[in-house]
Amino acid sequence: MGLEGPSPRYVAEVGTLSLIDSNPMAECIISLTTLVKKQTSPFAPFILSFKTATAETGKRYTSVQGPTQLRIYFVRTVAFYTTFVDGATIENNEGENEVGEARQYVCGKIFKELWSSDDLFGFPMPRGCYYRAYGQTQELNLVFDQKNGLSPGKYYQLVMNGVAMDEAVTDGEYAQIFTSDDMDTLPYTAIERGIAKLYRAPQEASYGSEGVRFFSPDGIKISTGSGTEMLELKGGTALRLALKGDIQGGGIKANSILRLWLWPLTQWDVANRCTATCIPYDQVSYPCGAVQDCKGDAVIPNFQQNYLRLVLPATMTTMTEFVSHTLEFPELQLPKGGFFASRLAAQISKADDTKPHYTVSVGDFIYKLPEEGVAVGKLVDVYGDGDQRPFKGDSQNLVYVNIVLAATLFSAVQTGDAFMTLTLPPGYECVRSQDVNGMSPWRTEDTLQVFGDNIPQGTGSPDEGGGTRGWSVKENTCTYSLRQNAVIYAGSSLYIRVTVNNPETALKRMDTSNRWQVNLTSKGSHQYPVTFPSVIFKTDGGKFSQNKAVLGKIQYARISPTNFRNSLGPNSISAGYLSVFFQTEQGTGVSSSVHLQAPTGFLFEPCEVTDLEDVYYGTPGQTGKPTSRLPGIVSCLYQTVPFNHAQIKLSGALLSQSYYGFRIGVQNALNYQASQRDGWRIFTLDDMDYRVDGTPDTVPAVEHNASALLAMSVTSTKASFGLYRSQLNDQEVNRVQVKISDTLPFAMSGKREVVTVRPLKVPVGMKATLRVIAPIGYIWEFADAEFRWQAALANSTPSLIIQGTTAHLPGRVPIRSANVLLWNTESQYFPNETYGFEAFIRVPDRTPTASLNEFLFEFGYDGDSLATRYAASSVPAIPVRALINARLEYTTNVESKVNDLIFQLETITAVPSGGAISMVGPPGFELPEVCNFEVPSKARGSEYQVEPTIVRTMRIPMDAECKATVTVDSTEIRIIAGPTGVPAGLYRFKLISRNPKNVVSNLPDPSTPCGYELCWHFQSLKVIGAGPDLDKPISVPAFSINKKIVQ
Repeated sequence: MGLEGPSPRYVAEVGTLSLIDSNPMAECIISLTTLVKKQTSPFAPFILSFKTATAETGKRYTSVQGPTQLRIYFVRTVAFYTTFVDGATIENNEGENEVGEARQYVCGKIFKELWSSDDLFGFPMPRGCYYRAYGQTQELNLVFDQKNGLSPGKYYQLVMNGVAMDEAVTDGEYAQIFTSDDMDTLPYTAIERGIAKLYRAPQEASYGSEGVRFFSPDGIKISTGSGTEMLELKGGTALRLALKGDIQGGGIKANSILRLWLWPLTQWDVANRCTATCIPYDQVSYPCGAVQDCKGDAVIPNFQQNYLRLVLPATMTTMTEFVSHTLEFPELQLPKGGFFASRLAAQISKADDTKPHYTVSVGDFIYKLPEEGVAVGKLVDVYGDGDQRPFKGDSQNLVYVNIVLAATLFSAVQTGDAFMTLTLPPGYECVRSQDVNGMSPWRTEDTLQVFGDNIPQGTGSPDEGGGTRGWSVKENTCTYSLRQNAVIYAGSSLYIRVTVNNPETALKRMDTSNRWQVNLTSKGSHQYPVTFPSVIFKTDGGKFSQNKAVLGKIQYARISPTNFRNSLGPNSISAGYLSVFFQTEQGTGVSSSVHLQAPTGFLFEPCEVTDLEDVYYGTPGQTGKPTSRLPGIVSCLYQTVPFNHAQIKLSGALLSQSYYGFRIGVQNALNYQASQRDGWRIFTLDDMDYRVDGTPDTVPAVEHNASALLAMSVTSTKASFGLYRSQLNDQEVNRVQVKISDTLPFAMSGKREVVTVRPLKVPVGMKATLRVIAPIGYIWEFADAEFRWQAALANSTPSLIIQGTTAHLPGRVPIRSANVLLWNTESQYFPNETYGFEAFIRVPDRTPTASLNEFLFEFGYDGDSLATRYAASSVPAIPVRALINARLEYTTNVESKVNDLIFQLETITAVPSGGAISMVGPPGFELPEVCNFEVPSKARGSEYQVEPTIVRTMRIPMDAECKATVTVDSTEIRIIAGPTGVPAGLYRFKLISRNPKNVVSNLPDPSTPCGYELCWHFQSLKVIGAGPDLDKPISVPAFSINKKIVQ
């Protein structure tokens, strides 16, 4: 029974195993730092390096789907062996020797550094490591998660501690490297196999007084004199090394060769030449002289120049325990990355570069902050990859974070000696979740869209292996604390799945407080920690972003179609328009956009956007705020990727807390699907195309305020519109018509109006439910005995007969609430019959402006397929008789000044001869009794809202008169209709007046019709002085009269 490893071990023969040679791996080298044989106190690092294949062999790295391993075997430990990072012997450990026991802290016990030439992913973050020792073999294994293995054609370096023994020779084959294939499907297959050879053989160590030797324990000491015990290396900082020699070992003599290994080895890359100055212990008695040579060199030929090689001065006094010269390096080329508190190592050898002696520095530890831009912090920004709950107040939102550290984090002594803190913008809450099917909730799935088909993906995940997985949360911070020996290597690409509760308030992408950041804290090899400056997330765009918008919530959104019929195919497209209404929460700034997301199957071809009818933009609007036109439609672009939507580009800004409405052409889908009822969304975007607000849920089609006691499903009331088999009204026939006896508001008339629905026909025979929804604000109000539904047939009740029908309404009297009539029991309807009904209704104060002013008829409103969703249509209602678009403008508000008073008003009902339009305002204005209408200037305000009104502004008829009456209580201006009357429409005119002589302040007052103490009241009267009102009156604030400034 064969066991793993290059050395043969077996229990019994069970069969024949055929072995196929793996592809040979290139450039496998063992590169020593010190060449001292048997160097153990202190232990010295070496670098194991190799290059992965390209071409056909390399393609396997980009296609393997499962987890993989990097397996390293040191096969002749009598010649060369490796140790743990702390120098302890690697021996078999039953808790760390199986693949299922692989942990990241084990990696930290073995590997000081991991590096790759892969600029994108670095050395892949291992899921964990495990090891074995048997005979003369040491087996080290790095396990990588699926799709997070090595890349083809890249160099890899692993830094470990090792000892070269007497048997070690140049080109000795002391290690084998295997890159495994898919561990799940091909567990015994290797992609490549490398034989690592020793680059340089070790030498005999220094001995006797003829050699050279550092003094112990402080043969090389870093000292700044600051007393902090830590030296930050940065531009302008000189590195000073005080050297001492052991006189019994020969001291440190002139012409000796000094090597200084700069840790971490994979971070440093010094210049070819360096500058070093020898500062003598005593210039007169113990001179030093000039350093003969100083250059940068590489442990691995042609790679990072990570050590300095110096030839000490020829005239230097021998250094001893008592004579210590100092080497100063004033312009050392520092690494771009960073590292925490560390030492450096040194080797001194004779002038002929023999008899080396090795030591590690004492005194101050050195550390370096990374340069800006080396570390990576960014968020995945691909549609569908997290952020599915982007709205303010949303909980359990998933955000995917990509981080590449600029320094290695290592917890040397105890858990918590090093940690990484992810800080979210204020208001966020980081959430700790439970494991999912035994997997860490912080681990990123390999199925995200951002990865596409790419392998590897760089999805390293820090994971201490159990319990909390190493993560703790507090308010807006997520902290990963490394257990003892755990490590995260510099340059490794990490992906972290972060669960958050969003802030309670919206947060735009461009908000200066919307900053994601990560910082590192570590003691390194010291007893006190250093915290690096925060890395602010930053990206150039593409598939990543530096932050996320916390979206505001669009309110009062409605999407209503003009055509409910499904399309039948490319030759029978059912097209129409969607009327879209919404209220923003936040402003967008100029060059904004609106995106309308639609279910698959609906097409915006051609993509055409227009305004609604003018009545919807009337002020003050039914909600108390006007609905505005989209500010400057520039273009409409239909896109199906990454989701089905129309992009409406605007030149202006969408304002906060404002209502908007527009109309867009659409081609209906081929079929009805329940999912379509949940597929409509609206988003607003800023000039960078960053989302600002959106609809958290699908946009409803209908607006109603019916009681919950009215049995209607959520799908039929809260969901988006659904398609039907037929359109009741189309270009060829109107099967349903609606007439309202009058639209004067109930609040004015005190009486109910009659709604007559006749005809009401169906296109095909059907057994269906029926729902009729009046425009919002209307209220059906009748007793059962008042509802007319019968045709003039034998045995009909005369009071219930509606003329012009041929059959009784099958459902008879409906149940009702607010603006909804409901026949919720299926009834049989026939296409050759004419049905109808009459009912009383209350008319609202104003025409709906935030939803359609139409009656909606639906046969089969609760059907779940086209088989039971028979027909629907909406029928426009005439506007409510209420004055709109009243405005008062002026050119000066200074006391006694001549002033242009500009009035604007839109009437719904024509003023007959003998009637008048009355405008009553505060007293004190001076006007001629017979006033003259003059042409005013263009209305003030947004050009997007004002310009469309210019073409429809009417001039007051020539036969109308203007009369002004000024009393101690008021100023009244009347437009008296002449023989031709005053047609309904929008009017704007100017009168020349003089302002009141007294200073008057106009303060807010919610008890008045205009919301201020002083108002101008507009009325349209059928008869001058006697009424009645033709339309519901309207009021606007007057203006304050200010004191003249004396010059």
